[in-house]
Amino acid sequence: MSAPPTAAPMRRGEFLTLVGVLTLAHTLGTISALTLPAIAPFAAKAYGVPVYAIGYQASLMAFGIIVALVFGGNLSLRWGATRVNQAGLVLVAAGAAALSIPSLACAVPASLSVGIGYGMLTPSASHILIRFTPAHRRNVVFSLKQSGVPLGGVLTATIMPVVTITAGWQWALWLDALAALGMALVMERWRRRWDDDRIPATPLAANPLGAVRIIWHRPRLRLMALAGAGICASQICMQSYTVAMFYEQFSLPLVEAGWILTVAQVGGVCGRVFWGWYADRRRDALLALALLAATLVAATLGTGTLALGWPRPLVYVLFFVLGFSASGWNGAFLGEVARLAPAGQVSNATGGALFFVNVSSVAAPLLFATAFTIFDSYSTSFGLLVIPSAIALLCLHHARRSSVPPAGSARDEKKPQS
Repeated sequence: MSAPPTAAPMRRGEFLTLVGVLTLAHTLGTISALTLPAIAPFAAKAYGVPVYAIGYQASLMAFGIIVALVFGGNLSLRWGATRVNQAGLVLVAAGAAALSIPSLACAVPASLSVGIGYGMLTPSASHILIRFTPAHRRNVVFSLKQSGVPLGGVLTATIMPVVTITAGWQWALWLDALAALGMALVMERWRRRWDDDRIPATPLAANPLGAVRIIWHRPRLRLMALAGAGICASQICMQSYTVAMFYEQFSLPLVEAGWILTVAQVGGVCGRVFWGWYADRRRDALLALALLAATLVAATLGTGTLALGWPRPLVYVLFFVLGFSASGWNGAFLGEVARLAPAGQVSNATGGALFFVNVSSVAAPLLFATAFTIFDSYSTSFGLLVIPSAIALLCLHHARRSSVPPAGSARDEKKPQS
């Protein structure tokens, strides 16, 4: 799919600034979204709930993301994608600050605020990037921008347990809020340039099912969305329960449990760049995603055997591979969704694909918590993630088979479009 004709070419420095700013915005949004799971033992005590119940907060955020994706399809055209990104950061900041109040009645709207704000970031950023990114660099650029998610996870898992122990768990959330607000202000410098395609007359109310319909009526996009949902189940559970597992089941200190999550998130950063590069190299994003899913099947099987007593170095290797696959999919996935989206519908198609992904984000922590209450084992619950991972692999296999044209024309279909 080609960029809209209104997108004037960018100089190299401008383009690097664009990618850097959008990546940093996504990083800070991710930090706010992942802080509570990273400090779960302390926050849960303040809230008066079991540690595993912190996973329910991830489900609330995911529901907020769904609300943003379903009802926000027209916002990037009406307000400008940069303005939508800024609004998302402000909502994230407000929600993070409110989560510092140890009240379940406050935690529900606060989590929804973080989720709605976070859900506004990816479609709006995709709207901007697809206009200015050369087609032959699409997957790697989208992967670089999406590396803000595991990069935010690295910073969260590394910094927030230390902040919690030294200054208190609420300070971690206050820092989140200040950083997100500051980023929203910084982005104002480039808003006019990046939003030069906005159409103020665009209706504010979008068809709430329009974005979902775009995905469901296109077989490859439908299979990709279902695969993304399967992979995301492992990602959200890894982010939500790794610290809880090593703190409660394996009795590690909070900071060391955070380091294992850090290693997983570093794997995610490496994975997003690698899988995006590999997809561009092979001109076959579906192949890259299928290999990623196969790796994830092996990693989730491994996590199910942790109770057998893995040596500590191998635990770190396992969680690096888990992060490399569970958190490595987004860039290549979103780049392919943008390529297959109908003309002028990148933001809506992105939102539609992420709708399916975030339904999984709502359900996965709830199902994980249910599995924990049945088996009384985090590692066994992690091992059950092999099921959605295998489903994702199957969907990607069928999507790739359906995309292969008759003999002699395969190269033509995979050739980058300009």
